[in-house]
Amino acid sequence: MTKVIVFGATGAIGTTLVEILSAEHADWEILPVTRSVKGTSRLAYGKYPNVTMVEGDPLDKESVLKLTADCDIVYSCIGFQYERKYWAKHCL
Repeated sequence: MTKVIVFGATGAIGTTLVEILSAEHADWEILPVTRSVKGTSRLAYGKYPNVTMVEGDPLDKESVLKLTADCDIVYSCIGFQYERKYWAKHCL
């Protein structure tokens, strides 16, 4: 079984990606990453048998490494701010 992680899954693009992947790849295990599984994302209420919400922080290296350790595909739909100071602080 293909295991997929989607960071930024509760945003508009991420949610749509998860819904499409779920519909087109019923045999995939899809794990949308959210800061809280108790959130109000429509994925939490959808009827997607191959989707399981998981908690994680895409800006925390250990969290990312743990979540992606045995994944086949990793998608990032994170809407980072396009600002040099932000990137220097969080991504360099």
